[in-house]
Amino acid sequence: DLLGGAARDLTKTWKGQNIQEYLSELLDKLEQHSDIEVLLNAEVVGASGFVGNFETQVAVGNETKTVEHGIVMVATGGKAADTDEYLYGKNPRVTRWHEIEHDPEKLKNAEIIVFIQCVGSRDQNRPYCSRICCTASILQAISIKENNPDTNVFILYRDIRTYGEKECLYKKAREMGVVFVRYSLDNKPKVTEIENGLEVVVFDPILQKNLKIKADYVNLATAIEPVENAAISEFYKIPLNAENFFMEAHAKLRPVEFATDGIFLCGLAHYP
Repeated sequence: DLLGGAARDLTKTWKGQNIQEYLSELLDKLEQHSDIEVLLNAEVVGASGFVGNFETQVAVGNETKTVEHGIVMVATGGKAADTDEYLYGKNPRVTRWHEIEHDPEKLKNAEIIVFIQCVGSRDQNRPYCSRICCTASILQAISIKENNPDTNVFILYRDIRTYGEKECLYKKAREMGVVFVRYSLDNKPKVTEIENGLEVVVFDPILQKNLKIKADYVNLATAIEPVENAAISEFYKIPLNAENFFMEAHAKLRPVEFATDGIFLCGLAHYP
């Protein structure tokens, strides 16, 4: 329906750059470009050809349009996985990470906030790391502490993975008083409803005992999963991996290309 994909759920980069402003500028340039045609609410229903001479059939409403083109850029994106864990969908005090990106006021007056990482990921159903969850949660925790230093923030994690230079965010959060508690897949936190809030119970491996946290809100870092990619894979004869993300020709030498000449991939179509 709209261009922008997953970027529409984010407000700023880890360095503080405004994502929505940048996205708006890109969309303005796209709309004004005379050589770019945008087909919204469109679905690819067939494809044939080779590099320099592709033909793709696109269904737009009740009509099917044939587009002739030289290359293919696969950018089907990804999405935050649904979950029914930790009372999500049953209690309005339980949210997912991207839902509070655009509603920071919701947590403004909270005294205690708990983040739970790796919800629906790094398990038997989705064994992969979604790569952005730790950074997103830590950024939100820092923002909460900057707005209200008296708010107690807990991040319950399995492994903190703030890749590359983002490690400085982890250090900053700890210095600001964000409390990190590790948990295991075999002993997940438990969230129950109590009067005027939630109770989170998590086993602390350092203290060797359960911690009981009375929280105003619980925020879940849910997995990133692919959209339905099977049809695109079949039409263009390009492979999917075990998690249904697209598989590049070579992870190091050709990370944004397929083995088929003239077909490329980018963004969450590839992997988180």
